[in-house]
Amino acid sequence: MTTQPVYTAHDVADLFNLLPAALGFAPQESICAIATSGPRHRLGFTMRVDLPDQDDHVRQVARFVAGHLRGQGADGAIVLVVSCRTARAAEAARAVEGALGGIRPVVTAWTDSSRYWTTSDDDPAGTPLDLSPHHPAMLEAVLAGQEVLPDRATLEDRWRPCDGPGATWLLTQVVQVERELVEQSWRAPTDLAVAGLQEVQEVVGIVDRSGIDAVKARSLLRLGIWLTLGAVRDGLWPTLEDCGPERLVTWRELARRSPGVYAAVPYTVAGYLAYLRGDGAQAAIGFERARTADPGYTMAATLGDALRVGTHPRQLRKIVRAAFSDAASLR
Repeated sequence: MTTQPVYTAHDVADLFNLLPAALGFAPQESICAIATSGPRHRLGFTMRVDLPDQDDHVRQVARFVAGHLRGQGADGAIVLVVSCRTARAAEAARAVEGALGGIRPVVTAWTDSSRYWTTSDDDPAGTPLDLSPHHPAMLEAVLAGQEVLPDRATLEDRWRPCDGPGATWLLTQVVQVERELVEQSWRAPTDLAVAGLQEVQEVVGIVDRSGIDAVKARSLLRLGIWLTLGAVRDGLWPTLEDCGPERLVTWRELARRSPGVYAAVPYTVAGYLAYLRGDGAQAAIGFERARTADPGYTMAATLGDALRVGTHPRQLRKIVRAAFSDAASLR
């Protein structure tokens, strides 16, 4: 399991250099907020939202950000806005600070990536800012095994479904593979939920050890079909725990290569694993991909709603465990 690095920020420049490591990508046109706790302002929950284009949306987004910080029990808050539109960035930063209520503003600042300004400094020229890939926060992230991407678009590409002849061919095999599973159950009568969950975990284990290319196409399709059985899904959810980034990548790659509606569950699982790690950006992408694959898959919508209202990962894990506690005996 990869240990998350502990970052230390000494000034505002350090905070802006910390953002790519904290988020997993360099933010652009973004409002970022970091919850702090205790007298030494220990850094905690971190979130990012798009900087609104419309004037009337700024206060709405500010209340949204402040609400999430309150939901995470923040004592204090660091508000950082990144945008080439400095006037809009200043407006948004002040709006979030004004919406904090009982949360103490620790730092409120905005930058155009070359200079920064704060609400405690009225110098119109701002302060020079050096955003360096060699900053200690970036180096600590790399040493901890974290990959920091140049922007959110690059992160979204990591979740894009694989297409081409292979995906089309898999869809033509669905009926035949479904028949194979039915015949298998006839030959060796057993609890389908147990058999299906065991095969799903075997495929996941192969990808963990040897990579996605070690899984045969038909095995990938069998996994997707097994996961259409509610009993198999119910048995799977209690087995999912906060883990290293490798298991997240495993499920993301399984999802990307699963055809059509069969990608919905793997995408949701990958999003959930990202959520448990506190990676809201990847969680949101996973749930959205799942809804695109199968708009009727309610688990993706439910987890997406939990993310939007700021449910803490620990609380979400408790909710999921309680919801599927009866299926835990399948393990």
